[in-house]
Amino acid sequence: MRVDRSLDQISEIHEQVAKSQFYRGYRAIPSVAAGVFAVGAAWLQPLVVPGTDPLGYVLYWTLVAVAAFLISGGGVVFGYVREADAHVRRRTRVVVGQLMPCLVVGVIMTGAFVLAEDRG
Repeated sequence: MRVDRSLDQISEIHEQVAKSQFYRGYRAIPSVAAGVFAVGAAWLQPLVVPGTDPLGYVLYWTLVAVAAFLISGGGVVFGYVREADAHVRRRTRVVVGQLMPCLVVGVIMTGAFVLAEDRG
């Protein structure tokens, strides 16, 4: 019984230490590529989406966000697959898990605004 409790405590300590560590899984080239892509999309946006189309604007930037996420997230996934160290892989899962609530809320808020615009 004490062994199980000790193992649980060690696991909890491990999680707390992992939360306080600096994550080095982001890759420079995919991050810069995603930024350049987003700046290019901002430059092209007036040519692609008319200023009077709010739904087109939301759709355009949603597609840009998904593409930029795939570009920058691809570096994280690539590093995760190549990494043999279980501790580094666990840290990557923790960081991705910390980002997920923000992404989910962003999707929900965007959907709510689009629905409100359709009804208004």
